[in-house]
Amino acid sequence: MKYILDQLENIESSIPALNGRLDRTCIAVAGHSMGGNTASMLLGARLTDPNNGTVYDMTEPRIKAGVLLTPPGNGGADLSPFAFENYTFFRHPSFKEMQTQRW
Repeated sequence: MKYILDQLENIESSIPALNGRLDRTCIAVAGHSMGGNTASMLLGARLTDPNNGTVYDMTEPRIKAGVLLTPPGNGGADLSPFAFENYTFFRHPSFKEMQTQRW
C-alpha cells in the first residue's frame, strides 16, 4: 500500500482519465478480513510478535480515514482455536494507537 501511495504521481500520469483527479490530501483505505487488518495497521493499529515482543507499527500518515470490515479482532480468547494456533501475531493486537486525522 505504501508503494502504491509512493507511485500515485506515476499512476495518475499514465492513466489519462485520472490526470488531475486525485486528491492526495484525502486518501482513505478500506478492507475486509485480512484487508481490514491491513487497513487497521495503516491507520495505526499495532501487532506484537509473541515470540520476541517486537511491536510492529506500519502507520501511514498519508491515509486520513478508513473502514475496517470484519478485521481479525481483539485477539486472545476472541480468536478461533485455529487462528490462535496458526496466526500467533493476532494474539495481542492494539487499536488504541489509531487516531483520526484532521484535514
